Amino acid sequence: MDHYSVLDLTVKAAKLWLENLDNRSVANTKSLEELRKALFLKLEEEGQRPEDVLQYLIQSMDGGLLGI
Repeated sequence: MDHYSVLDLTVKAAKLWLENLDNRSVANTKSLEELRKALFLKLEEEGQRPEDVLQYLIQSMDGGLLGI
């Protein structure tokens, strides 16, 4: 595993979020219940790659991250 892959993915996601800030809602578009449900992630015996977990979190929270 590349030790920088999670950091690279984080930077890429942050840049994409900032680039689309003008198109983002200033109010949430998902309810708290929907966000909590989206965060459910089945834990595997072997664990999961950090990149996969981070990508899951990024996708799951769309609609809960607000524009400013």
